[in-house]
Amino acid sequence: MRFLSAKAGPFYVWQVPVLLAVLVGAGLAAFYYGPERSTTPVGGLAEGEQLVPVQRGTLTDAIATSGTVVFPMREEASFTVAGEVGEVLVSVGSVVREGDVLARLNAATMASLERDVAKAEVDLRDAQEALADALGLPDASEISAASDAVTLSRRALENAQADLELTMKNTARDEQDARDAIQDAMDAVEDELDVVDEYAEEYADTFVQWLGVPASSVNTARSPSEVLDGWQLDLDALFDDRQVLNHDLSWMDPPDDDPATLWDELVVFSWKTLYVGRLAGTCPDGPPYEGRCAEHEMEEAWTALEDARAVVEEKRATVDDARAALENTQAKTARDILAAEQAVEKAENALAADEEAAADLTIETESLDVALLQSEITVAEHALAEAREDVRNAVLTAPVSGIVEDVSMEAGDRLGEQGQQAPSVTILDPSVVEVDGSVDEIDVLAVSVGMPVAVSLSALEGQTLTGEIVEIGAASSGQTGVVTFPVTIRLDVPAGLTLRDGLSAVSEIVLAQYAGELLIPTSSVSGSIIAPV
Repeated sequence: MRFLSAKAGPFYVWQVPVLLAVLVGAGLAAFYYGPERSTTPVGGLAEGEQLVPVQRGTLTDAIATSGTVVFPMREEASFTVAGEVGEVLVSVGSVVREGDVLARLNAATMASLERDVAKAEVDLRDAQEALADALGLPDASEISAASDAVTLSRRALENAQADLELTMKNTARDEQDARDAIQDAMDAVEDELDVVDEYAEEYADTFVQWLGVPASSVNTARSPSEVLDGWQLDLDALFDDRQVLNHDLSWMDPPDDDPATLWDELVVFSWKTLYVGRLAGTCPDGPPYEGRCAEHEMEEAWTALEDARAVVEEKRATVDDARAALENTQAKTARDILAAEQAVEKAENALAADEEAAADLTIETESLDVALLQSEITVAEHALAEAREDVRNAVLTAPVSGIVEDVSMEAGDRLGEQGQQAPSVTILDPSVVEVDGSVDEIDVLAVSVGMPVAVSLSALEGQTLTGEIVEIGAASSGQTGVVTFPVTIRLDVPAGLTLRDGLSAVSEIVLAQYAGELLIPTSSVSGSIIAPV
């Protein structure tokens, strides 16, 4: 049924003065022309007339059709082998996934089917042996052994190749680790050399601090005694008169620097006059109490420098060890790779020999007897395949995912009896939901596949679902002679919503929409469609 529906547009503030002006103008016109030119009563409407509100909005041209919800996708699963049902694992309403077990035949039927498989295997073996005897060929066990040997040799080759690849990967990693160890050891040597330089600078600074000598004049490769002997310097002679705590020598005038000596007399004088504690040039028994000893501080700096140099030598030894480890790793790498390559070569030779031996067992011949025996083998192979298929079919599985709609079997049912309908399990696919309906012939040309449809269900009051037309069927006429065309609408079901088969539905097929039209209430229109008033 085709109909028009209207939706009012928005009401704007500017329309208020316009509406007032129209009403005032209408009143003045009625007052002016009322007595002479109008039969309308003064201040009102003529008999049979009324004022109705109109507004602008969207006019919708649509077709409405009623129908029911249907689930078109159904699959029936039934046993294809004779026997007795042992157990049924589902019931109406069960949710299943594709491949889930629905039912099984009983143990006796399974045993019978497995016996058929064993018999078919024996028949096939007998046919193969008969053909081998006719040809004078090796029996089936020899052929099987040769085939197994080829399989094992091929697997051994694959393993040997995998071992070679793994060996090369591991040896490359080991060599890289050894090189990294060398680099780490060399970096450690460089770091310790920097430490040696720092201690050498501190060692030279000790002489500069006590004697005022240039730092470049201090040979940091020599001990303090060797350096002082080279300079012919006696520390006790320099600091011999500075053994008393807080001894006051401020009365002495600062000496002039003697260019003949390497040390600076003014620095020595400053120590002796400005330092408030005890001073000693040498101190065999340790530094003086609350004082300082030049020889002791020089020896401490020298010891720290020598310790740093010893650490450098240890790090250099680590470098040598890392290089030796790399050489050992490279030698082991070469041996491991050679052994793996030899294993691959041996496996390749073994596979070639086994393949040649298996090929020697294959002989082609042409004779009627042989052709007959070969056909018997083909028949036996087909029989074995069918027997194995029957064993698989003794377990009924779900062909699709969905909801079980009907179960027409139960444990103990006999299958394959004469005149009996095969029991089955019907599975409904809830993911595909359709609504059926019909369109009059006067509207069908305006409808096409793919058109959007709004569907209202009696069970979902106030909620509208969407969908589209997926099929338009052939014409049919009822007892009244009215020609209609069936349509099928595919629904878009929101997540979480579960529908049921047979729900009543009303579908609205939108043909066109006209925006901005002047809308008149249907209550203000009388008469007929041909002559509306």
